Amino acid sequence: KVFQILRVNVTPGMKEPEMELRVSQWKPHAVIGREDDCDLVVIALHISRQHAALKIIEEAGFTGLYIMDRSTNGIHVNGRRVAKGPWVLLRDQDKLTFEAENIVTVPTFRIRYFGSAA
Repeated sequence: KVFQILRVNVTPGMKEPEMELRVSQWKPHAVIGREDDCDLVVIALHISRQHAALKIIEEAGFTGLYIMDRSTNGIHVNGRRVAKGPWVLLRDQDKLTFEAENIVTVPTFRIRYFGSAA
């Protein structure tokens, strides 16, 4: 399986590492944050250096993409704040947002699942 994290609200001047990330069996771990060495870079003051971790977990015949919040300001999946610490399953078409007080343009991503690498 291939999992895509695609930026919904793209602004002019964004570079590829800010718009999309693909996670697969060949790259089963990734980090989202504001540092240049993150796999998915989100440039905003309210984003932590290493805001969240992604990991593919295979268990009992099911393969899923999971996220763990490592931040101060948190992450939201489909409008609900995710608890800091545990791995949380992301489903196909989930909306992932990085919200904080007084943020006008909230970085927003859509999760997509694909059966195999094309």
